[in-house]
Amino acid sequence: MSTAIEAATSFAHALQPPVSPSSVFPYFSGDAIVFEHAPFPAAQPLADFIGKEFKGKEGVKKYFELLGQDFEAVKLVMDTWWVEEEEKDGREVIGGKGEATWKAIKTGKKWSEEVIWKLEMVNTNTRHPDWNIQRLEVFADAEAVSSMLVPHLSSAPSLHLWRAFHISSCCLTGHMQLLPAVLSGLSRLCCHVLPYLPVED
Repeated sequence: MSTAIEAATSFAHALQPPVSPSSVFPYFSGDAIVFEHAPFPAAQPLADFIGKEFKGKEGVKKYFELLGQDFEAVKLVMDTWWVEEEEKDGREVIGGKGEATWKAIKTGKKWSEEVIWKLEMVNTNTRHPDWNIQRLEVFADAEAVSSMLVPHLSSAPSLHLWRAFHISSCCLTGHMQLLPAVLSGLSRLCCHVLPYLPVED
């Protein structure tokens, strides 16, 4: 296992609830960026921490503050890691996949979702490994988020289209481990969309 993955694994452990900000921030570099991708268009205006970049230590702090305003982490398990770009000049890009369980603070409702991370790691020490997160990208599960934020979209054909597109985009950026999920998403898309297509006589 690469030392960058070891650092990322340690970061994931630091996010185990209850999360202490003081235990999370040391994993980020001074110029770090956190970006959580909107799983489908309707999600972006409903959550302030989705679809925008949070830059620097203050930005990272703001991201976790906004996340904590609406959701409480119940459990996080990141059980799959891989190297996307091998270490070069003190920089390495890795990916991680796991499952997170959340609770909505306002309603108390709990749900679980698949979580994918893409992390650009930098080694800030030339003498021994001291990896920090320079950029963290978060990909959330569209179906899980929709059932929480936009219930009426949870069975809409457009949602399955966006989920298939969302997971496919992950694979195209190096997450080939998710190819089975892409095929599953496309299969589900066909099942939900085909009944709505016009049929010629």
